[in-house]
Amino acid sequence: DGKVASIIDTYIQTLVENDEFFFPLDAADSYNNVDRDIQNLKEIGAKSYSFTIASSRILPDINSAPNSQGLAYYGELLAKLKAEGILPVVTLMDGDYPQAIEDRGGVLDRIFVDYFVQYSKIVFDNFNDADISWVTINNPQDFCTLGFTAQAAPNVTDIVRNCVVNILSCLVQI
Repeated sequence: DGKVASIIDTYIQTLVENDEFFFPLDAADSYNNVDRDIQNLKEIGAKSYSFTIASSRILPDINSAPNSQGLAYYGELLAKLKAEGILPVVTLMDGDYPQAIEDRGGVLDRIFVDYFVQYSKIVFDNFNDADISWVTINNPQDFCTLGFTAQAAPNVTDIVRNCVVNILSCLVQI
């Protein structure tokens, strides 16, 4: 489906290899169960549905071509939600991005800002609709602290300052 490895994928794989991860790797598998999930939302009377567009499914690397399969998946999901009268609440980034970006400095490097701006432009160009509620970066404070205090991906203990500066730069540029 064109998705590339993300920092969460790498982090979980490390936990699995060290026998420290005890949850199913496919979780709810919403990617393969859109119709089931939307039916469940209808049954409970949901008025909105919050999800994150996986950047690793949309833009594999900086300056790469967008993944048409990923764009088609999210286009289908958004269309089906709207057809059922369910407001999509879409998050652009929730603490995960392609491992290739992390390998070149990740959120501590300016490459992350450039990547995020490019990714966001692709998403907005493809899904710019008044019937979508947008969240740019979910819990930026957690994104910049937990992952750099060995509590979450990318599990790098380093100074948080560069992360905060780069996250704020992302928000200013889109």
